[in-house]
Amino acid sequence: MNILFTSKYDSKNQYVRLIVDELKPFASVECTPQKFWELDASFDVVHIQWCEELFEWQPVSSDDLSRLELMLLKWKRNGIKLVATYHNEKSHREWSNDDRLYDLVFKYIDGIVHLGDYSYKLNPVAGVRSTVIPHPLYRTPDFNLSRFDTNTKLGLKERDNYLISFGAIRSYGEFNTLIKGFSLINDMSNLKLVVLNGHRDSSLFNRLYRILARFPYLWRVFGWKKIVFKSGYVSDSDLASFIEYASAVVVTRVNTLNSGLVYKALSQNKMIVGPNVGNITELLSSTGNYGYQAGNALSLSENILIALDNLSSTNFDVRDFAPHMIAKKHLQFYEEILEG
Repeated sequence: MNILFTSKYDSKNQYVRLIVDELKPFASVECTPQKFWELDASFDVVHIQWCEELFEWQPVSSDDLSRLELMLLKWKRNGIKLVATYHNEKSHREWSNDDRLYDLVFKYIDGIVHLGDYSYKLNPVAGVRSTVIPHPLYRTPDFNLSRFDTNTKLGLKERDNYLISFGAIRSYGEFNTLIKGFSLINDMSNLKLVVLNGHRDSSLFNRLYRILARFPYLWRVFGWKKIVFKSGYVSDSDLASFIEYASAVVVTRVNTLNSGLVYKALSQNKMIVGPNVGNITELLSSTGNYGYQAGNALSLSENILIALDNLSSTNFDVRDFAPHMIAKKHLQFYEEILEG
């Protein structure tokens, strides 16, 4: 079987690479967005992950959409099956034509891979074959920082325990829920919150966030004495250390279907407090983690306290998320589609 993934193999997000590496012993796999625009009838399956990636995450024009539709039709007329993974209901961006981009891709696909039952039951495209295949666990890099070195690097005292929230904070609403929720916890004097926001866009919120990270004395102006803000690049090994020594991971997504942040924490068997939204709800419940009402600071604080009292309660079979098992399920799905 010949498969084209319309993603960059060496992307910072390991998701595609984890699956492709396990598929290669059983199929011929190429991994590049550019190949999508060069019709090659030798492929049996073209698998689109993120629609925006077809245009390398650049703004999409009306002419681009016309070109895309023509290309999708060419693949289908040559008998190649088109598969898409339903990572998002709509783009996280708010650019013109992004909604049309999603509608166009899902208009022509032959199969959908869902990451959970919630989106599977939404049935976004009637009459198209669908399956549920979870996100694989990430490979955790080696890390050399000790507990003491980690706390020092984060600007914490040796005796401090901390919660960690990492990844891009996409809105002020997410930020506000996180800060308010943590601020409602009053009875743990040595518990800190570390907020790592790697988002580099030019929005007003993210510019303000970078100012907070650069000038720690501002935290005290707002009364955030137990919160540490860090901005900018964090190496994979340092992030692994930060997660390893955290008491728990807090995920603050509000409007989302899936989140790789949850799988990142699961990969290190770390307790998670995350929002009950989309496929995340069932994932947290099935792995012994804790879900709160998205956007509700009180619900977040209550579930943080429950999680801290039950840090050994996570319980899931890693084999369900092993990359080789995830790849095997993809291969079976491709075969089902090809057989019609």
